[in-house]
Amino acid sequence: MKAAFEFVEYYPFERPKGVIIGTCHVYDCAANMDIRGILVKRTPKGIKFSLPYQSTYEKGEKVFYPVISYIDMSKVKELFKCCRVSISPSLKRSVTPSNV
Repeated sequence: MKAAFEFVEYYPFERPKGVIIGTCHVYDCAANMDIRGILVKRTPKGIKFSLPYQSTYEKGEKVFYPVISYIDMSKVKELFKCCRVSISPSLKRSVTPSNV
């Protein structure tokens, strides 16, 4: 039976940035995803982890989106093709000579 996650490497910072002491890299074997930049933090209660993320505000609330990547690049192409096919019609409608 294959493990759900496979640890790849820990990358300690030469100069820790506050509580963040490094990052690690893990494969999610079940989802075929490559998760890089998992933050490793040293806190008074021990070592903690958090996913790399981008944040923004939606409807006045701060939201966090994890940063992920697929191991199989054909999945990335498939994802982008889906986006292109689905989003392109609405982009064509929104980009007219009057608003460019």
